Amino acid sequence: MFDVGDDLAQRVGDLCLDLGDGGFAAALSGIAGLPAMRPPEGASRPGPRAVAEGIGFIRRSQVIVGAFLTDLNATVFGLPVALFPAINAERFGGDPRTLGLFTTAIGVGGLAGAAFSGPVRRVSRQGRAMLAAVTVWGRGLRRVRGRPWPVADTQPAGRRRGR
Repeated sequence: MFDVGDDLAQRVGDLCLDLGDGGFAAALSGIAGLPAMRPPEGASRPGPRAVAEGIGFIRRSQVIVGAFLTDLNATVFGLPVALFPAINAERFGGDPRTLGLFTTAIGVGGLAGAAFSGPVRRVSRQGRAMLAAVTVWGRGLRRVRGRPWPVADTQPAGRRRGR
C-alpha cells in the first residue's frame, strides 16, 4: 500500500515542482516586460535619509508599530522551524514524512494567507483581526507541541525516562 502512496506522492510532488517552475518563469518574463518607471517629481532620493524618514513614519504610527511587534513576536516565538525535528521526534515518532509535512505547512499557510488577503481588506478592525490570527496560530502550535517548549528539557532522553 505504501508503494502506491509513495509513488503517487512523488508524482504529485514532481508536478507541483514543475508548476512552480513554470509560474516562476512566467512571473520573471512578466517582470522583464514591464516598462521603466521614473520616480515622481519631488520624490526623495534613496539613501540613509529616506530610511530615516521611513523609520520616523513607522514610529509615529501606533498601528504600524503594533503590527510589526505582533508579527515579530509571532515569527520569533511561533515559527519554530529549528525545533521541527525535535517536535517531530518527540510527538510523531521521528517519521521523515511528518517532518516534511511540517515544512510544507509553512508554504500552505502562505498560500492560504494570500487567498484570504482580499476578504481581509474589508475587516474594519485590522489590529484585532491580526491579534486574533496570531492567537489562533499560537494555540495551534501549542496543540501540536503538547506543551509550551518541548525541547526546553536539557537532560538527555535516557535520564528523563529514569535510565
